[in-house]
Amino acid sequence: MSAERSSQKSAVPSERPTGPLLYVSWGGTGRGASVREAMREAVEQQRPLHYLAVLDDEHFADLDHSMIALLIDELRWLLEAQLELTRAQVGADDLDVSIVVRAGQVVDLVAETVDGAGETDVLIGAPVPVAGHHSIEELIGQIASRTGSPVRLVLPDEPD
Repeated sequence: MSAERSSQKSAVPSERPTGPLLYVSWGGTGRGASVREAMREAVEQQRPLHYLAVLDDEHFADLDHSMIALLIDELRWLLEAQLELTRAQVGADDLDVSIVVRAGQVVDLVAETVDGAGETDVLIGAPVPVAGHHSIEELIGQIASRTGSPVRLVLPDEPD
């Protein structure tokens, strides 16, 4: 998939990282078509796909730790099923895919995950909730600034 096809808004440093692609989802951004586009890109680039699902503070901060733990377990289970189905849909049975579900601030968790993963591209599934930010551009810029990684908004060609 070309950069034009997968991104509308981006903040991209000059060199392409060689580590895994990091797909980030929160507040409903993990829609099937966006995940399929991210998976196709990982296959095309022959890179692993790491899926970071965030239970963001804007939606979940009022829940106690035991409820968050249950939500994390349930979301991980659902994402495992979704990604197995998506692998079959895009013919990516051999693609290395991992899932991490965390609770907190989106920008902070993306930065921590990139620090742990090494060089990576950050893919954000559209549509993007921009709560706490003025625009998608501002949010992408904050993530790119904190991580030093290319950040792209995944805009699927197909509907869910």
